[in-house]
Amino acid sequence: MGKVFAIIGILLLALLGVTFTVTLHESSIREEKKSELAMFRVAPDSVDRIVIDGPGDSQARLQRQAGQWILPGLGGFPAASAEVEVALHRLLAIDRKLPVEARSGLLEELKLSDENFARRVTLFQGDQVLAR
Repeated sequence: MGKVFAIIGILLLALLGVTFTVTLHESSIREEKKSELAMFRVAPDSVDRIVIDGPGDSQARLQRQAGQWILPGLGGFPAASAEVEVALHRLLAIDRKLPVEARSGLLEELKLSDENFARRVTLFQGDQVLAR
């Protein structure tokens, strides 16, 4: 009877070892895929200007100045910095999940192309475009 319990114990230990190894491997694969899916690879602190283009020639600009966000188009009127930071962090956390369908013109139809868009957000560091 002692041999049976020993064999069962060894099998349980082996099963636990395999489970632990598989779990570690799956979590590392998930992290790799998550970084591949990231829409933006930009640190929020590196962004010092946000430009939001709308329909026609409409445009909103936000600029970080001395740690605070301002609206330069309105004479440096202060923006709600905490809300801008929250929105920026949420934007940078978005994963890029394009539809499975790959027919031509899909991005145009969804208004996600460079030429046809409902809104377009451009992130800058100085004069350098970090993401669009």
